[in-house]
Amino acid sequence: MKVARKFLLAAVCVVLAALCFVSSVPKSQAAGIMRMVIDGITYYKEYTDLGTLALSHWHYDASEDVLTLENFGTTINPKSELFVYPYSGNLTINLKGDNYIYASAKNAMVIIGNVKFTGDGSLTLVCDNTYAINTDYKVTITDNVSLNINALAGIMAIKGIDISTTGNVNIHTSTRCMYTFGDLNITSGRVRMTGSDGVYSSEGNVYLSGGDTDVEVKSTSMAFALYGEDSFVEWSANGSVGGGKTSPGSKITEYSGEKYFRATFSGVPQLNPPRKIYWDDTVIDDSGMTNPVARWSAVGNATGYLVNLYYFNEIGYELKESFTVTDALSCNFGGHFTSYGKYYFTVQALGDGTNFVTSGESPKSTEFYMFTGDIVSRFYVTLPESDYFKVIPESGSTVVYYGEDYSFTVEVDPAYTQSEILVWANKARVALRGGKYTVNNVTENITITIGQLSLNTYTVNLPESEAYTIYPLPEYSTEVEYGGSFAFSVELSDIYMNSNITVYSNGKKLNAKYGIIYTISDITEDQTVEITGLVRENYDVTFRNVDGTVILTQTVDHGYSAYAPSDPVPPEGMTFVGWTDKNGKKFDFSTKINEHTDVYARFEIAKDSSGYYLISNLSELIWFRDEVNFGNTAINGRLTADIEMNDGKYAVVGGKVSFFSNAENWVPIG
Repeated sequence: MKVARKFLLAAVCVVLAALCFVSSVPKSQAAGIMRMVIDGITYYKEYTDLGTLALSHWHYDASEDVLTLENFGTTINPKSELFVYPYSGNLTINLKGDNYIYASAKNAMVIIGNVKFTGDGSLTLVCDNTYAINTDYKVTITDNVSLNINALAGIMAIKGIDISTTGNVNIHTSTRCMYTFGDLNITSGRVRMTGSDGVYSSEGNVYLSGGDTDVEVKSTSMAFALYGEDSFVEWSANGSVGGGKTSPGSKITEYSGEKYFRATFSGVPQLNPPRKIYWDDTVIDDSGMTNPVARWSAVGNATGYLVNLYYFNEIGYELKESFTVTDALSCNFGGHFTSYGKYYFTVQALGDGTNFVTSGESPKSTEFYMFTGDIVSRFYVTLPESDYFKVIPESGSTVVYYGEDYSFTVEVDPAYTQSEILVWANKARVALRGGKYTVNNVTENITITIGQLSLNTYTVNLPESEAYTIYPLPEYSTEVEYGGSFAFSVELSDIYMNSNITVYSNGKKLNAKYGIIYTISDITEDQTVEITGLVRENYDVTFRNVDGTVILTQTVDHGYSAYAPSDPVPPEGMTFVGWTDKNGKKFDFSTKINEHTDVYARFEIAKDSSGYYLISNLSELIWFRDEVNFGNTAINGRLTADIEMNDGKYAVVGGKVSFFSNAENWVPIG
């Protein structure tokens, strides 16, 4: 146990190290220091004399060491940090309205001295790093203060924590909610703690007491971690502890190891108030007047019930009368409605004082209106029913009292959410404001009517491309009503004809029916069609010399034409005259290509004025022969020189061509 205490002391010393630069300064040298960071702007003042520092929404009076926050940070200064070294060593923070402090890099509040929260306002502290409230002295929460903490850690108060507020204290942390060397005293208020540990104390005790106290601890590890040799938790308040560590009416006096403990019961448990209370305004007296009756649910082990009738006037709630009921779960207040205004009631479950003590008051009932001494005026609201929408009363009731406002929301079926609905109360239009419809100052029965509903319509967006054409089926439109369908076919263009496509709508794959028809079903939003897997089809057009060698190759898309390349360089003695197909016919460059194609360069030898081709060597003779043999039999030629055929390629013997073993076969002309 002593080893654990040393560890805790060391941990606290690390946390307090950040404060030592101020706490070590004598009072004579730093009579009072106030530093507040608001939206990155630091407001700082050191008080060697008494004085004040005031800005919008906050005021610090050094003469009394009182810091007043009024609606601070709710509409301005959303990120703030506060450091105070009070002149007297005791700082009072007076809360008015709703206040908010957020710190991201350090403690939200550091007070070098005792700090006391007073007033009737609330303070919300959000801290992403270390503690929301950090002091090496004591924290006291009183009056009607409500404190809300959402932080890495909650309150560090070395000398103890006292809570005696009529408000709420809510602490939600990822580690421990309260860390102290001293005692924790909760004598009144509603306290909720959620964290890995609830209360962590190295030396002090925990006292949870008082009839108006309601405490709940939810922890993932320990509700109370007490390391003092004689420390204990004394629990005589309402509430519960998460993790099964203890329960109401227990005094912790025994331990199992250093982390866990078990409870021995020494207190008297307190009953819970009824969970359900309500006005039964269906009771009519003999004169035909409404005579509301208070009703509530039973509480086990209760010996009876104390029913408190409240009257609400211009100064607030006033307890009008209390009634003890021992044999029923209802109370007829009879003639006790004697004043104009609103009435409420609460119920307490009575204990026998030995085994159970009396519960606290239940939450107040809903309001009941009395408008004269003898008449209760109420009206009824008739709400429409439909398969297409649902009207939801804000009050949960179709009864409204004279002069009240009646609010409701309309929940529209998903198929009609695009409709700009119209709402009438009797014959008057009711506008939508703040997400709800309100009929103001009701003085008669109301019938709500709703109109102008139409089915939602959605658009099917079809892409356009040279690769394909999309054809909607005749009975379908690209404007589709809620839940409808859209069907279409896809026709690929020639150059993409062999593509293996996949069709999607809003990212969902569509399967083709009969291999060509795609259907989008149950449409509840705009659709966008997408087609993937498109492959462009093309062919090679190869331009060759007479001997077959390649001049160049063009890649041409299916159905498109090749273009004429530059004229090739002709062989010596010849002239280029155009391009031919594989059959020797002139190639038409407007031809649409749908297969791989060879195109040949055509050359001619020289001609005389009579149109005779002049043949003077073996190459020209071979050209003339090929022209004739390819079908150009109308041409004429004239030898202009002797041609040697016996050059090892062809040989002429006796006027005929002979063949050597290495000679080519001569193809005759014609």
